[in-house]
Amino acid sequence: LKAAFLTGSYDVIYIDGDHSYDGCLFDLTHYSKMVADNGFLVIDDAGHFLNMPHGFFRGHESVSLAVNNFMIGARNNWEFIANVVHLIIFRKKQISPAK
Repeated sequence: LKAAFLTGSYDVIYIDGDHSYDGCLFDLTHYSKMVADNGFLVIDDAGHFLNMPHGFFRGHESVSLAVNNFMIGARNNWEFIANVVHLIIFRKKQISPAK
C-alpha cells in the first residue's frame, strides 16, 4: 500500500480484494486517494443492489454495501459511470482550485 501511494496517482485503480465489508471499506478508503482527477475506480463484485436480469451474478452484498456507504460520504468527489454486470465504475471528479 505504501509503495503504491508513493509512486503517485493512477488513471485507473481496480479493486478486487477482501470480500468482507471491512476489507472492502479499507481498500476504498486507501486506494481511492490514489486515483488521479478524472481517473477511474473500478470495483469488482459491487453490483448486488443493481437491478439485473435473473441469473446474472451481481456480486457480494458485503462489498456492495461497503461501496454504497463509502460513496454516500464521498459522493461529491465521484461520479457513477457504469456497471458491467457486477463491476462498478466511478470517475473521480476534477477538484477545482480554490479561488
